[in-house]
Amino acid sequence: MSAVAMTRLADGRPVAITTAYGDEQVLVWDTSGNRIASCTAHIRGASEIATTRLNGQAVAITTSDSVAVVWDVETGEGIDAFTDHTAPISAIATTTLDRRPVAITTSRSETIVWDVESRKPIHTFTAFMTEARDIAAATLPNKQAVAVTTSKDQQRVNVWDVATGALRCAFTEHTAPVSAVAVTRLADEQAVAVTSDIHGRAFVWDVRTGSHVRTLTRYTGRIPGHPGMVYAVATTRLTDGRAVAIATEDLIVWDLETGQLLQPELDLPGASRTVAATADGLIVGYDDSDIAFMTWNFSS
Repeated sequence: MSAVAMTRLADGRPVAITTAYGDEQVLVWDTSGNRIASCTAHIRGASEIATTRLNGQAVAITTSDSVAVVWDVETGEGIDAFTDHTAPISAIATTTLDRRPVAITTSRSETIVWDVESRKPIHTFTAFMTEARDIAAATLPNKQAVAVTTSKDQQRVNVWDVATGALRCAFTEHTAPVSAVAVTRLADEQAVAVTSDIHGRAFVWDVRTGSHVRTLTRYTGRIPGHPGMVYAVATTRLTDGRAVAIATEDLIVWDLETGQLLQPELDLPGASRTVAATADGLIVGYDDSDIAFMTWNFSS
């Protein structure tokens, strides 16, 4: 499984969207594991996924090579495609800019912010934010949209202004290449990022300033004496208000207010590579050799 995302349909039901390596179909599942829709707009297999809302409807944006396809999650029908990249897209995130849904896509040559409704580019940036390994987008308390990007084989994580491309701050406490990033808000509405590296170290830090908030309880992995590799991180707020982060390879859950493990690693048939979560505590984790997914409720 190459990527997974979660969103909600117009009636409030949470659904999962999945892509698999080499598979031209992108699938939509309900939380009971039933397939409810599929998108076949990609000529080649899709890789990255992001979701947003367009005129009240849930839409997904999936990438394949240098093309990003926008499609209706409920029906699977393609809406249009964004084709301005000149190199394969390596990461994608969505946010709002001036109340418009926008996508942020990056390749080795440029990062483009574009309007999801019109599929027109708003800004094209180069330099420090190109070929990001992962992107997450956040809105600061002043309503300013920022993007948090990790670069391939780099320990630095950059925060930049989506409207201008200006670098706002950076987090530099990782001592190994950063492998994943996610954003959320704590109980006091502070916007924070959660980043992890290939040695299993994970931090919570302030997106506005780049300052360290707390270090998460170290994940040691399946093999004693070896650090656990974190492939992906997802965040959500539970129904009781707690902000949590969920990380793979073994699915573990951290309480972001305390930095402690909320739940030990779950008993999975193999290593998971992707993870997504919703506010009511649903997790969807995938083993990279199996298209089946498992669902948990960790809020109880």
